[in-house]
Amino acid sequence: MRDENDAAEYRSRLYSNYGTIFQDAPRQFDEQASTRWERAYK
Repeated sequence: MRDENDAAEYRSRLYSNYGTIFQDAPRQFDEQASTRWERAYK
């Protein structure tokens, strides 16, 4: 029962913050940044 409560609390915290994580992301695609990060993403 404790694990279910922990999971529900975690989901609640995650979902409540989900939309705010990328709020400062640029609205325009940055091709240079994409190229720099390409290897890490692969």
